[in-house]
Amino acid sequence: MKGDELQANWNGLSEEILHGIGEWREQHPKASFREIEAEIDKRLSELRAKMISDTAMASVQAGWKTGIS
Repeated sequence: MKGDELQANWNGLSEEILHGIGEWREQHPKASFREIEAEIDKRLSELRAKMISDTAMASVQAGWKTGIS
């Protein structure tokens, strides 16, 4: 996957996460700061994991194509 494709995928996932956080907040109007922080951390960890995985795989694929390990 090229950089532009990765960016597009990450942007789409980011939008989904942000929308989901907004919906969660509407459903939990009395949530404490700690609860809000935990929910945001949980949701953002999904994006973080995807970015790490995609970046690592792009590096592996680039090395494989050029014969570099």
